[in-house]
Amino acid sequence: MKSKFLNNSKWIYFALGIISLVIVISSLLFMSQYKYVRINYDMDGGQRVYSEDSQLNQANQKEIFDIVNQLANGTYSSYTETQSIIDNNEIFNKILEKDSNGDYVHLDKVETKTSWRTITTYKLKYEILDDLYNFRTQLDSYNDMILIFGLVSAIMFALLLVISNHNRRIYYKSNLIGGILLPGVNVIFAIVLIINAISLMGKISDPFNNALYNMVNVYGNKSNTLLSQKVGSDEVGVRNFTKAISQFNVNNTTLVIYTALFAVVAAYNVFLIVYAIMKYKATAKERNEVLENARLAGEKA
Repeated sequence: MKSKFLNNSKWIYFALGIISLVIVISSLLFMSQYKYVRINYDMDGGQRVYSEDSQLNQANQKEIFDIVNQLANGTYSSYTETQSIIDNNEIFNKILEKDSNGDYVHLDKVETKTSWRTITTYKLKYEILDDLYNFRTQLDSYNDMILIFGLVSAIMFALLLVISNHNRRIYYKSNLIGGILLPGVNVIFAIVLIINAISLMGKISDPFNNALYNMVNVYGNKSNTLLSQKVGSDEVGVRNFTKAISQFNVNNTTLVIYTALFAVVAAYNVFLIVYAIMKYKATAKERNEVLENARLAGEKA
């Protein structure tokens, strides 16, 4: 049984190639859950400036700014049912959290004086928008890391084929060293990705962050017209609003799946390391005979 196992290197190593392909393909699907969590910005003197008119990526984010202001002023919609949904939704409750003085924790109050009245508006604090932008870039970077990992894993697989670990009956030192170092690179990369996923999950799990990401997700979905929110008018239907809140939910599902995937990848590469060591030891007698015959042949020559 052990002998048959050690002589079946081909499929054991080709499984690594399949795993590499899965990682590369999955990196193309990573952003599906998070693609609407985006805050645009303009550059001013080398600094990011966030405003409702920021036009990066040709997308206007006025809706998000408007909804924050209207929620804070209690003027979001004339529909009693819609306002009730807002009042009872944890997303908006967290956005509209107040301190002991009754001031909004996460919103800045802007008072604009005219000749006959003072207009009060609210907007998300700059550091909150900056944090959301950084979260977006971290997700983008993580997606890049997944793609790179898939390519690195494919290269490690190719190098294992070059040194013939998949079809060599007798393992020599080159097979042992390659069989340890090459999968070892994959193990280290997988661990780094797991650590990064856990870090991102911690950020999403924070109650305020989760509320903010979900609100931006709901109002940032430009492609689904059935769930579009016509902020500032009475055309927001209760049915659409409820559906939008329920369907667009930023959570850790994708990251949990990736953590599990990379744990499997790391475990499989550890297995390949153990396999190389086992095969090197199991073929010691044959290897020594071959090397001895080669030595004797060299002396005769």
